[in-house]
Formats: sequence, structure tokens, C-alpha cells
Amino acid sequence: TEIAKWAQDNDCEEESTDVFRNATICGMGWAEAVMDYDEDPDGRFRLIAEDPLCFRWDPSARRPNLADARWVGRIKEVTKDEYRAMFPDAKCPGYPKVFGVNPRIDAPGEMEAEAEKYPDDYSRELETRDPGNSYKDCVALFEYQYWVAEPIYRIVNAETGGLDTVDHMTFARMRDTAAAQGISFLPVSDRSEEQGIRYIAQTKKTWKRAYFSGNELVEENPCPWPAGSTLRCVTGRRDHNKNIWYGIVRAMMDPQRFTNKFLSQAIHHYNTSIKAPLKAEEDAVPDKEAMAKAATNPAGILWVNPGRIDSVQQLNASPIPPDLFNLLNFAYNAPPAVTGINLEFLGLAGREQAIGLEQTRKLATLSVLAPLFSSYRRYRKGLGQLLMHYIVEYFTPQTLTRVLSEEAREHVPHIKDADVARFDVHVDETPLSPSMKATVFSVFKDMMQYAPPAMMQQVAPAFLEYSPLPAKLVQQVQKSMAEAAKPNPINEEMMKAQLAKLISEAARNLAQADLAQAKAGTEDESAPVTAAAAMTDMFAKTADAAAKMRAAREPTRKASA
Repeated sequence: TEIAKWAQDNDCEEESTDVFRNATICGMGWAEAVMDYDEDPDGRFRLIAEDPLCFRWDPSARRPNLADARWVGRIKEVTKDEYRAMFPDAKCPGYPKVFGVNPRIDAPGEMEAEAEKYPDDYSRELETRDPGNSYKDCVALFEYQYWVAEPIYRIVNAETGGLDTVDHMTFARMRDTAAAQGISFLPVSDRSEEQGIRYIAQTKKTWKRAYFSGNELVEENPCPWPAGSTLRCVTGRRDHNKNIWYGIVRAMMDPQRFTNKFLSQAIHHYNTSIKAPLKAEEDAVPDKEAMAKAATNPAGILWVNPGRIDSVQQLNASPIPPDLFNLLNFAYNAPPAVTGINLEFLGLAGREQAIGLEQTRKLATLSVLAPLFSSYRRYRKGLGQLLMHYIVEYFTPQTLTRVLSEEAREHVPHIKDADVARFDVHVDETPLSPSMKATVFSVFKDMMQYAPPAMMQQVAPAFLEYSPLPAKLVQQVQKSMAEAAKPNPINEEMMKAQLAKLISEAARNLAQADLAQAKAGTEDESAPVTAAAAMTDMFAKTADAAAKMRAAREPTRKASA
């Protein structure tokens, strides 16, 4: 856990934020997990957010985050020097395209087809570009990661009774060696009474990685993470008809077009209605087109022929439509309405309302965005599994010792043991509210005023888990509370000795009173009174000793609460 938090602090959290933002906008966010040896010779785990438009994936994938994809890949562009450094022994010289695809998605010619709106702006942008030398020293690469089903065999260990997993080659060697000794390998499904070594034949997904340039294979090796792809993905909602993933911007495009169109028409209506329309005879003005322009221009001057000023008359101006403001509000509220992201969630409500109502509306927005948060949670789980494999295989003991705390450094020699290969990944917080910890902390803080001290002493350590304090500080406070809750053996022994002393003194006084009464040998009425007084004094001293013991324990209870 400490290593995972260290990796998150090592720019991974910022890169994951970019991945989630891309998934929110376009429906897919991508990142690559690598071990970087350029800055640190021992290696540094890095998560790099990539452009989603550079990636390709298995078109038959249906599950979130492409969990069922048989392959994923990306097209990227490197310089020839980088290409030779990556593949020094490659026979492929490197080509500017891969499978006929140009890695530059913003290349001239391709961008013109996307210029659906505002063609003038696109044209000016393309005219200022000089693509002459930008493609000369570049090589297009297609990184292709895919999995294959490889056979594995699980053999029953006669000594431990467990199952040992071996690959196909190891199993073949073991079977040949056993056959030479007259020992047979039998599948578990074989119900015969023949003696031999039992095994189970299974298949296992193993990921591989290949690079292509042009139409040629450059290199093929096992993937750095054999259990999955190092290209991690976060997906939004899936279009079941087109089998594509989309984010919240897709639903906002049509309302935004309507808003732009409506505002343009409203501004045009306002500009043309400032001046009332005119009516004139044909020979009253020298130029009809100039007259039409001057009539709609608030500062325009209308020139007429001499003596024909009376032939031009001004009509009544058309009033502003009464429903104009309703249409403006409709256009303004359209994007939040189609996405489900209300103004309260964005902090732009601009009105006073009850806190409960605002929290309810924020929760309604989170319900709409639940598929995105679910995909992000799955992404964090997969990233945790990948990070654990990198810790076992690629992290050096020096790095682990530097990252871990003093309490955890004793486990460094055991991290690379085979038993560590099996683990579970848990994501601490699910974003079901704006801040789950803050919500729980606020509710429980109000309950503390009415809770009994005994209950607070028991639940206080668990309550600290939801406090906004740093995790390390919470652990230290919990440790201090646990130590303070332990009774002090020295104080306990002293109190017990004092109590025993008081009891013995009271018993001695009582015995002396009985002895005095026996010596008197009379029925004096004061004797029972003396005995009762001695008994009362004994109980009073015992109660006083018990009160002192409780007072001694009180600081311990207060410290733990």
C-alpha cells in the first residue's frame, strides 16, 4: 500500500486525472504504464496519459475498459534517431506510414474533411502551416499488444498435496523423465486405478507485444506485464448500435449548435430592428442596394434624389417578440439538461437554497455519471495489479527500502517471494458522493455529542479512518490511542496493594473491637455500636480506595477517547 501511494504521488495522480478527463469528453481515456530508466538507473514507475485518437482496439470488445479485448494498439510517431535507439538490430528501415495510416491526425487534407463548421477559420489555419519538413525524419510505429492462450499444467505435489503450475516445455521434460523411470502422468479426469502423477491441463492468457512500421514486423517480445496490457483504458458509455464509446460532450453538441444558431438569429433580429423599415418609390433613390444596406445600418445615411424626400416613408418598427427571453433561457439550460450535470454540481447555481437540496441535486448528477466512475474504479484496480507486478519484477531492493517506512522495511526481502504473486486490490473510496469521507465525518461528528463515552472509546479508531487528516497522521493517532488504552501494570499493582492494606486495617480494627467486647463480658449497649462503627469505617476506606483507582484510570480513558 505504501508503494502504491508513493507511485500515485509520483505524477501518477495527475496523469490519471487527464485520462479521466479524456474519457469524460470523448468517451475513452488512455495511459501507458512504463518503467523509466532515463532519470533513475534503478528505474522509476511512470504513468503517461496519451492522446485517445492514436489508439486502436479489438472491434468485438464490449465490456467497460475493453476488458474483453483480444488486442489493443496505438499509432505513434518517432524520429529516425529514436527509432534506431529503440530497435538497433531491426531490419525494417522504418516508414512514414503504418498500414497506410498517417500517424499525424492533424495532417493537411485530413483536417479539411472535418471542417464541418467555420470553414474560414480552418482555411486560415491550414494556410499558415508548412508541412514540408515536418515529416522528413519521422517513422510511424504501430504498437500491437495481444494475448494468446498458452497451455499450462498443474501437477499434484505428492509431498505437500498442493498443485504446482508449469508451462508446456517444462511439463514435456518432466513427463519424459518420468517415463524413463516407468512413472506415468495421468490426468485427474482418469478414474482408473493406475498409479502415476496426476495433472490438470489448462490454458492461460499471456500478453505479447509487437511493433510494425509500414507493413513489416519490426520486433516482437513478451509484454512487460504478462497478465494484461500496459496500455490502460477508461471508457464512458457505449453506443450499442455503432459499438463506439462516447462521453458527455456528444450529448452537448446538438444543444450547442442550437444555442449558437439561435443567438446568431437573435442578434441579427436585434440589429435589423433598431431602425424601422422604410418604404420608397423606385425612382426616389439613386441606388436600391445602397438604400437597403443603409436602412439596416444604425449609423447609415440614406441618400435620396433631389425633391423626392417625401417619397420615402418610415414604417413602425417591429417589437421584440415576447417569448424571446423564454427561448434564451431554453437555449441556456439545454446543455445541462441533456447531460444531467446541473449547475449545483458545477458550483454555478447562483442562488440561495437549502444545503440538503443542493446535496441531493449533486447526488443526482453523480448517478448520471455513475458509468464513468465505475469505469474509473475498474481502471484503478487494473493499475494496482500492474503496479504490483512491476514491484515484484522490476523494483530494486534499494528503491523499496527508500520508499517504505521503517516499520515496513523488514518485509522487503519477502516481497519477491512466490507467495506474493497472489494478492487482491481494493480501491479505498468509491465516488458515490462529492466526498464520501467528508460526508461520513460530518454526520458522525454530530452523533458524538449524544453518544455515551464508552461507545466513543470503541468506535473512535474507526471514526478516524473517515477524517480528512493525512493517512500517516491517522495511523499515528490510532497507535497512540491503542497504547493509551492499555492499563498501566505499575499503577494497577500499587492500587491493589493500597486496597489490600486498607482492607487488612479495617479487618484488624474489627477484630480488636470484637476482642474488647469479649473481654468486657457484659451486654453493654455500646459494644455493638463500636463494632458497627468499625465496619462502617472499613467500607468507607474501601470505597475511597476504589474511587482513587477509578480516578487513576480516568486520564487513560480520556486520552483514548
